[in-house]
Amino acid sequence: MAADSRANGRNALIAGFTGWTLDAFDFFILTFTLGAIAKDFGRSIPAIVLTLTATLAMRPIGAFIFGLMADRYGWLRAMRVFSFFACSTESRLAASGASALLW
Repeated sequence: MAADSRANGRNALIAGFTGWTLDAFDFFILTFTLGAIAKDFGRSIPAIVLTLTATLAMRPIGAFIFGLMADRYGWLRAMRVFSFFACSTESRLAASGASALLW
């Protein structure tokens, strides 16, 4: 195995592990602060847990859809569509406050 190939493999492994670690950290911070989040939003802890569960359940579906889009149309177009949805959600939140996301 060439030195460049070994270095690329090592860097990919480090990047993947770092991404997974940050994602796990983000999720566990939410689980440790459920009580405060429920209080701030005026909801029960089970309602907040249901929202987290729904979010985690939909992640593979979104990854599948945007993965197919990236394969078919290219990653740049797929990222633009994703960015449009993300920005529209953020602008809805900014326009009417956090209660807009709680129906």
